[in-house]
Amino acid sequence: MTLRSLLAILWFTAFHANAELPLHQLPSGLYGESLELAINPSEKTVSGFFESEGGYNPQTDRMTWRCSFYFSGKIKTDGDSDIVAVAVGLMNKGIFSKGTLTTAETPTPAVMLKLERILPGCSRGEDFLSENPPTIFFSERKKWIEFRMVSTRQSYFYKTPFVQNQTKAYVTCGDIVVVMDKEPKSDRVQVDYQGLKRATSGWIRQADLLNIGETPACRR
Repeated sequence: MTLRSLLAILWFTAFHANAELPLHQLPSGLYGESLELAINPSEKTVSGFFESEGGYNPQTDRMTWRCSFYFSGKIKTDGDSDIVAVAVGLMNKGIFSKGTLTTAETPTPAVMLKLERILPGCSRGEDFLSENPPTIFFSERKKWIEFRMVSTRQSYFYKTPFVQNQTKAYVTCGDIVVVMDKEPKSDRVQVDYQGLKRATSGWIRQADLLNIGETPACRR
């Protein structure tokens, strides 16, 4: 057997192995240019953020349409996930859409996102209502565990998971953070938060976080 033949066999095996990956084995990270997806295999959860815009208007220097929403869900035994999607800006208004996130049968990791209804403010969202929604391909790996919502009026950042070294930085009720790491012996989780002006990283109390779609006590 020639080296070229051996490489071809290895490539063919890897090529088709990816197509059979269940949802909980897909990598967390960017899918396409619009989907940020966090998969937590240990807890069988998915969560993420979708944002797409277009139709640039040179007179206003703005895009003419945008579609953005957060979502979260639990992976089922067959590998798919039922999700709840909430439009940005309507996190606590009780306006949401149920949907599904499924693994696409493709040679490389990819997912399909389907919603039962178009969310308010989500222009050009008709594709998500289709029986065959667009396939979104994996593009870049990230160390994301899950997207969570802050449920208290203020949750302060700490420098480490154990020591009482609270910083001046904090997130507020309704903010969305990305969990990057968990310390089993601590009540804190490491998160990243992208604010309007800058990003903040550190450890905050896990008890201050809820799943996307749940109503925080500070907004009830």
